[in-house]
Amino acid sequence: MHPKKTLAQLHDTPEDGTFVVYATFNGFVDGEDCWYPACKCHRSVAPDSEAYYCKGCVKNVFQMVPRYRVKINVSDATSVAVFVMFAGDVQNILNLSCSSLVSASKVCSCLLWLLLCIFPYRLLQLPVYYFSVF
Repeated sequence: MHPKKTLAQLHDTPEDGTFVVYATFNGFVDGEDCWYPACKCHRSVAPDSEAYYCKGCVKNVFQMVPRYRVKINVSDATSVAVFVMFAGDVQNILNLSCSSLVSASKVCSCLLWLLLCIFPYRLLQLPVYYFSVF
């Protein structure tokens, strides 16, 4: 079992680890994208001429894969924090792949609707969430 921590305790924790945090979801961080272009190695890529450059693979790649990275504001009685949720967690909550969401948002402006309507509803139905500190 992972140790329980408040947000204030989490802020003061010098060690890396996985902790149970009971916090309230207060919304999304404004102005942040909910996904990033990634290499097949899961690291972010940057546009480079006709391709993308992956620092992890140290080479140009010609296809990128969209991956979730959602920043959320949370709070408890002791503090506030920003948590970052990555691909697997967000996909489990939405039950929708990032590539499907990105494709749908190109056809219509569904991205905002999905994030504001489906995501909070599903997030509230989740059991206790585990967060790792690195």
